[in-house]
Amino acid sequence: MTDPAIITPILVAVVGLAGVLAGQSTSRRMHREDYQLARQGAEVTTLRAVVESLTERVASLERALAASEARVDALVDARDDAQRDRWAAVDYARHLISWGHALTLLIPDELPAPPQPEAPPALADDL
Repeated sequence: MTDPAIITPILVAVVGLAGVLAGQSTSRRMHREDYQLARQGAEVTTLRAVVESLTERVASLERALAASEARVDALVDARDDAQRDRWAAVDYARHLISWGHALTLLIPDELPAPPQPEAPPALADDL
């Protein structure tokens, strides 16, 4: 019942169908891979832009930090200089007061001694 004239076209059709299905499958897989590669390329480009932006921001923050540290160092130096000057002024005031007491001892007893000047309020706590 099977006629060889019918079997050959059916076999050709089945092989053709298998070839078309294999080609379609390969085409879809290649299309999917192309799509994934394109998407990954876009993601890499986006990530590179983000990394460049963050690198620039970090560099900007590092410059700001260096400038702030320089200002802090200058303020610390100014504070140390002011403290050194303050203690020099306090030491000078102590010497001045002791010199004034020594001078009042040289005044004869019959003359009234001048009143002792008050220490400036800024130095009064340290004297």
